[in-house]
Amino acid sequence: MKPNTFFVGNLIDLKEQKNLTEESMQTLSKIDIAKLPLNQAIKKIKGKGERVIYLFSDPDCPYCQKLEHELQKIDNLTVYLFLYPIPSLHPNAVNISNQIWCSKNPYQTWLDYTLEKKQPTNSKACSTPITQIADLGKQLEIDGTPTFFLKDGTRISGIRSAEELEKILK
Repeated sequence: MKPNTFFVGNLIDLKEQKNLTEESMQTLSKIDIAKLPLNQAIKKIKGKGERVIYLFSDPDCPYCQKLEHELQKIDNLTVYLFLYPIPSLHPNAVNISNQIWCSKNPYQTWLDYTLEKKQPTNSKACSTPITQIADLGKQLEIDGTPTFFLKDGTRISGIRSAEELEKILK
């Protein structure tokens, strides 16, 4: 007998107010953080930097820019920023990512661009890991930005408020 219906959706624990489907998906999509090539990331330590995120972000992604505004409200955080432009959505993002990477202070240039819309002024070309990060993103099945990972390898996709980020990082 062939089925006539198909269920699609999330399983919610009403008593605990938890999305069990989302929790299962996070568990299934965890990665081994030790395998990330941190030398291909731009590192920023805020405060003591005891909490860590590994962020894949596109400089021209409006959601990434909003997340960056929220991250400014978070302290005691180390950010490993992997420049992950998605040229099919943002045609100039690869060029901007290269300019950010090649600047004297890449993280500050990233902030100036994403928060202040200030164009990078660096005209010098240098060797960048943008292509390798694109390959890594495909291996990790990152299909949208922002996507970040926690110390335990948990994947979180999309923008979160500073309040949500504080809860996630605890």
